Amino acid sequence: MKMKKVVLMFLVICLVFVSLYAQGTTETSSDKETQKELVFLSWRYKPDDAFWQSMVEAYKVVEPNTKLTLINVSDNNSMEQKAAAMIAGNLPLDMVWTDSSVTQTMGKADLLEPLEGYIKRDGFDTSRLFMASKYDHMWDGKLVGLPAIPMGYLIFYNKDLFDAAGVPYPTNDWTMDDFLKTAQALTKPEIKQFGYGTRPWIGTHDLSYIYAFGGNWFDKNGKPVMDQENAIKAYQFIQDLIFKYKVAPAPSGVAGSGAQAVSFDSGKLAMNWTGTWDIKGTEGPNSKWSFRWGIVLPPKGAYGQYPIIISNGWSILKNSKNKDVAWNFLKWWSSGEIQQLLAQYGEIPTNIEEARKYAITFLDETDRNTVFKALQEGVSRPTNWPYYARSERESNAYRDRIYIGEDVGKVLAEMKKNVDSIIVDEQGK
Repeated sequence: MKMKKVVLMFLVICLVFVSLYAQGTTETSSDKETQKELVFLSWRYKPDDAFWQSMVEAYKVVEPNTKLTLINVSDNNSMEQKAAAMIAGNLPLDMVWTDSSVTQTMGKADLLEPLEGYIKRDGFDTSRLFMASKYDHMWDGKLVGLPAIPMGYLIFYNKDLFDAAGVPYPTNDWTMDDFLKTAQALTKPEIKQFGYGTRPWIGTHDLSYIYAFGGNWFDKNGKPVMDQENAIKAYQFIQDLIFKYKVAPAPSGVAGSGAQAVSFDSGKLAMNWTGTWDIKGTEGPNSKWSFRWGIVLPPKGAYGQYPIIISNGWSILKNSKNKDVAWNFLKWWSSGEIQQLLAQYGEIPTNIEEARKYAITFLDETDRNTVFKALQEGVSRPTNWPYYARSERESNAYRDRIYIGEDVGKVLAEMKKNVDSIIVDEQGK
């Protein structure tokens, strides 16, 4: 009888244990069901990068039930191929890091989710963001991404060279004439010092001058007009800086140029066209530049003043199974702690208020305000046209011929003819 009681007690204990274990297993299974995973592709992501590590940890705090899985690709040219391979292999992919070329390539493949519906549903205020580069994140007239890191292109100048020459620092209201006179005053060929450094970049250098002279790349209907009178004047001015006024060295990176580079870093270039990304590395006593420097907007032409704005961004994949979760991540990225992290690691955040609080605080107020003014009031490249990226890429060879001294009008006529062919080809695909 005693033995029966012991056996019965043992069975009761076993049943209780099994019941408790089953309950614990059910809870764990439920947790797994609610756990979400967002999978990202980005060429900016590096596993050992402190910013990305901090970003993942910060997101865990606000969304503990969402795991972020980031996958690195070598560069922006590899994005579509990698994304297509993952989709074809039925592998999860929710978001991609983009620029204008990635947006155009993946937009054409119909891979990107339009965001207007999410923005309207949640009352998301895009006016809080630096949106001057919105064309970089549009396809077929629809917003398919949000800027993640904005970048502006304008003029950086060497204060030490200005002081040595007794030349006043440029101000944001200067004109093309002021710019030319300043470059001439700072050019000293005997010591290979130049007043200005051009860049062989159509979209982020040449367009600023084309717009200021009243020209354009495409008209309002998307027709190429880079061969028209005002665009010719702009390119003639750029060419004259090199050959007529001799205030700028011929760019060493263009085809057919035997010129040797004169870099801003060398201290022999008084004014240099570059992007706000170049500010990184100038913080503190170990600045990459050994001289004092400042920032100014591009000079005003007869038709205005045009800093060029681009941006990297985030887009959601159309086939994502976690679109709302991905959209929540986008909203989180655009405000709060992540914006402070971006500033901490040397980037300019996309949120205007947060950028003004935390970004590039080591610069003086004049230069900081110039950067923010450029990012808010600058212009995007015409990346809203689906053939822009290819038109720019294939126009580089023509542009190089201008930079080495060929007839501007003739070269632009040939460039326009080629872009016409590109448009016909792209529209036929």
